[in-house]
Amino acid sequence: MPKLVTAAQMRALEQAAVDGGVTERELMANAGLAAAQEAWIILGTEPRPVLILCGPGNNGGDGLVAALRLAEWGAPVHVYLLRPRPDDDPEWRAVTEAGLEHTIAEADPDLTALNSLLPRAALIIDALFGTGLRPAERPFDGTTRAVLERLGAARAVRVPPQLVALDLPSGVDADTGFADPATVAADVTVTFGCAKLGLFTMPGRALAGRVEAVEIGLPAAAVG
Repeated sequence: MPKLVTAAQMRALEQAAVDGGVTERELMANAGLAAAQEAWIILGTEPRPVLILCGPGNNGGDGLVAALRLAEWGAPVHVYLLRPRPDDDPEWRAVTEAGLEHTIAEADPDLTALNSLLPRAALIIDALFGTGLRPAERPFDGTTRAVLERLGAARAVRVPPQLVALDLPSGVDADTGFADPATVAADVTVTFGCAKLGLFTMPGRALAGRVEAVEIGLPAAAVG
């Protein structure tokens, strides 16, 4: 079993990396690249449509980097933003400058675009929420719940799209494994640096699928 950490321990490891000279953007770039590599393995030799669901925080930023890498490698990519990203967000600016197709949920109030995108995707990346979420204290509601419900329905068909979660399936508590009822089970969870304790605690374990812990530039002594 990989080394398990809490959300607070993971933040400390990331801070140690920053103190050692690694920038936060480099950590995000490494995470997004690793996620894209795992997704590419699943896609196989033929590039197939990828839908990336991105949240407002760093997890969404990881998803944007993954979108850029997959598009560079030839995959048809569509980014669906739960909320608008700031205009000065470098990852979001790179996505728009690269001309990647994208939709923002506030411009899709009845989720018509999402309903059309989901069944066309061969692979979906869940980059909505990561280690900062506390679902027991703040359950999903509104647009977030609606998006996850649509994702769950898309996964319930006879031949569903593959689902890759970044760091955690959205709605799983990194420390306890508690999960919001709207959480959608992933086929693979690409967890960054160290595996999170909640991925090996029920019900998080049942929702995570295969867990792949990937290197993102943390101090080797800390993650060994």
